[in-house]
Amino acid sequence: MRALVTGAAGFIGSALVDRLLAEGHSVIALDDLSHGRAVNLDKARTRAGFDFVDADIVSHDLIGLFAETRPQVVFHLAAQIDVRRSVQDPQFDATVNVVAPPRLGDLARSCLDPRKAESERGRPARIGLAEGVARTVAYFRGLPG
Repeated sequence: MRALVTGAAGFIGSALVDRLLAEGHSVIALDDLSHGRAVNLDKARTRAGFDFVDADIVSHDLIGLFAETRPQVVFHLAAQIDVRRSVQDPQFDATVNVVAPPRLGDLARSCLDPRKAESERGRPARIGLAEGVARTVAYFRGLPG
């Protein structure tokens, strides 16, 4: 499997990258290193199947990256996590944390064979907003409180 991991140099992202590589998958690690640390990927850099892209999820040419790498799965862990910046520049915060994730989802969906994606998940590749909200609310209501 070829996986794209955004936020790959963060604590959780780097652990995921290491696990994927250990299981024999190839990994495209995307991080702008604004909060993640390059040292977190030192182990991964020594493994076959690892590629690092120093870029952010907003301004980088993600369409070109997806077209070139054709990931089979995307793990989106990148986020703008600086509270001070979120107060000083809420538009940037919203762009990274609200606008970019659906864009990544659309790009990921465009890379998958829709018939394969449907058969693997057992449900249609796209659902409407109302159904998505209903499923989310139902899921969270079912969680132990």
